[in-house]
Formats: sequence, structure tokens, C-alpha cells
Amino acid sequence: MKTTYPMGFAVPKMNNWWDQHNLTIEEASAYFRIGEHTVRRLIANNPDANFILRVGTRTLIKKRVFADFLDRCSSV
Repeated sequence: MKTTYPMGFAVPKMNNWWDQHNLTIEEASAYFRIGEHTVRRLIANNPDANFILRVGTRTLIKKRVFADFLDRCSSV
């Protein structure tokens, strides 16, 4: 079951995002209100960044660390 958000993001319905430590790229896109393409570009441009968690072929975003990273950015 997917939920569509005001900006057109469609992500799986989650119980509590604020309880999750790691987000998928789609969830991070909706949570931080930036485009999925932008999140993927940030991952590609910063392959050794500490906000990236790779579990097999799955890429997750560490929510708190990514928020700190975005706070330090002047533009994305």
C-alpha cells in the first residue's frame, strides 16, 4: 500500500518515521522534502559520506546524520 504526499511523492505507508533511524531513498526524499533524484545525486557525489548505509544492494540513509549534512549545505 502506497501513500501519495502533497508534492507527488509515493512511498510505502510507514507507521512512525520519527522512530526509524534509517530511511530508504524514497522515504528520505519525502521526509526531507527534496527530490529523489537529488538524494541519489548526493549519494553519488559523496560515496564515502557517513550518512550512507549499504545493506547488500540496498542503500539506506541515516536520518540524523543526513539532517546534519543538509544543515551544513548552503544548497543542494
